[in-house]
This record gives sequence, C-alpha cells and structure tokens, in this order.
Amino acid sequence: MRLNKLMKILLLGFYLLATTLVASDDYVFKLTTSKGEPFNITIDSKGDWHFEGIKNKVVLIDFFGTWCPPCKAEIPHLNVIREDLKKEFEIVGIDIGPRGGGVSDKKELASFVKKFDIKYPVVTGAKTRELFSGIRNLNTNGAVPFKIAFSKSGKYLKHYAGGQPQSILKDEMKYAATLK
Repeated sequence: MRLNKLMKILLLGFYLLATTLVASDDYVFKLTTSKGEPFNITIDSKGDWHFEGIKNKVVLIDFFGTWCPPCKAEIPHLNVIREDLKKEFEIVGIDIGPRGGGVSDKKELASFVKKFDIKYPVVTGAKTRELFSGIRNLNTNGAVPFKIAFSKSGKYLKHYAGGQPQSILKDEMKYAATLK
C-alpha cells in the first residue's frame, strides 16, 4: 500500500486544481447525505482528505451510480466489510448522479439507499461531479464503481477501479487500519 511516485504526482495534480479554485489553503466539498444532512469533505493544504464526523478511521470513498449494476452488486460486500471493521473503518458512498449528468433526486436517492440497505453514509450534491472529475487522474476512464482508500490521517493509500473481491478489499482495509 505504499504511495508510489506516480500516485504522488497524480494527487499533486488534483491538489493543484483544488487550490487554484479557491483562495484559502483548504478546499471544501459541501455535500448532503441521503438523509438531507450536510457532509463536508475537505482537502487540506498538504493534500490530506478529511471527512466530516469521521475521526481516526480508515476511509474508503466509493464513487457509484444508482444506474450501475456492478455498483449495486458491491453494496452487500461493502456493508459486510464495514460491519466487520467498524471500530477502525468507514465507507462514504458518493453518488455521481444520473448517467446523463446532473444531481440525483434526493427522494430517489433515499429510496435507493433504503432498497439496497446501505449501512454507510451516502452523499450527493452538485459538488460530487466536481469531486469525481477532480480524481480523473486516478480514474482516466471514469469507471464506476471507483474507490479510494485513505489512512486514518487522511493520506491517500490506494484506489480501485471496478468491483473488487470482498476478501481482498477487507484484508487491505484491515491492514490499512494498522498504519498511522
């Protein structure tokens, strides 16, 4: 799970994009949970990511579309991993919106979360597209599902394009929880 030179360069590119968009040292993505609550993701001046209300946990962000069959198929596996590692691990689902663009209807998203029994926070909003576009260096084809793992301190660890076997993802998140 070492951050190689290429990943550092790619993340630096995203960081530079984020810092040119605002005058402050931090860039805040103001999002809303499927329950209508505010949820912010902040990228600080060092390039570390912070997730509102989540402290001292490995975080796996999962970019998904409600229209995406592999995304739907992965939800039960993500629920199991989250439950098994709940003391040291959290998932944040990031809805990238309808296939044609725009923002998902809040009622439809809440219904999707309920239908698929998603146990982790799911966020949406106009900024999710900007966030998804900002990580384009890591996800050049725009694949979903697309996941990025962050250490307890918010440092990038690894990314995953497409569906991942539950056992491998769980083992890697368990290992990530041992890192500082």
